[in-house]
Amino acid sequence: MSYQIYYPCEPLRPYIENYWTLQTDHELYHQFVVDGQADLLLNYGSAYERGPLYSTGEKLTASNLDGQRQYPLKIQQTGNIDLIGVRFRVGGLAAFTTIPVFQISNLTVDLRAVFGRSEDDLQLALYHQPDERRVELLNRFFMGRLLVRDAHRLTDRIADRVRQMGGTIAIPTLSREFGYSPRTLDRLFGQYYGFSPKFYARIVRFQQALRRIKRGGSLTEIGLDLGYYDLAHFSREFSAFSGHRHPVANQPRGSF
Repeated sequence: MSYQIYYPCEPLRPYIENYWTLQTDHELYHQFVVDGQADLLLNYGSAYERGPLYSTGEKLTASNLDGQRQYPLKIQQTGNIDLIGVRFRVGGLAAFTTIPVFQISNLTVDLRAVFGRSEDDLQLALYHQPDERRVELLNRFFMGRLLVRDAHRLTDRIADRVRQMGGTIAIPTLSREFGYSPRTLDRLFGQYYGFSPKFYARIVRFQQALRRIKRGGSLTEIGLDLGYYDLAHFSREFSAFSGHRHPVANQPRGSF
């Protein structure tokens, strides 16, 4: 199996986490926890199944954009696997499209619905190119679409504050700190992040819990430190975001 990760040019790094390539003829099965990130998948190989963790997924043959997920996900593929991926940061996709990203939350959509016909040219240009050339072409494509609005920058600042507080800050408190109503915060996050600030706070807290669990330690202590009411509340939230009933150290990651 050949799996490589590459990083975008500096101006794109606040919005794109990485590019990656995967080629193999072995069966692929992977699970993904909730992380609020969107993924672009350019598929040059066989069809693959993608969907909720414990149900039958959708069979996909074409390239697509997987919107920011609010449930655990699985991907399974057999045959010739040849993928190029773009991993957007939370809120990053909105820097490259004019559509409100809440419209594609939990959806797998045709790339042309988000990027227009220019996506077809990109997919053709990347085919049979060395990875270094692919990175160059991807950088050029996204730099040509990069447009960060003031409202997007404001949403990023609010999200930074949520992260600083480990996801434990109350929405009314957040509203007072930034001088915007809870309804306005919901609208901003829906437009640029694809979900509410309350849901984003839940993601931040879950991801923090996941990192601490992997380092070891008392689950009760971790849960209480992060503001969960009790171990039962912690377990329910962990199940909703990971698909596993109980928090354990060896969990699926958020990307390939």
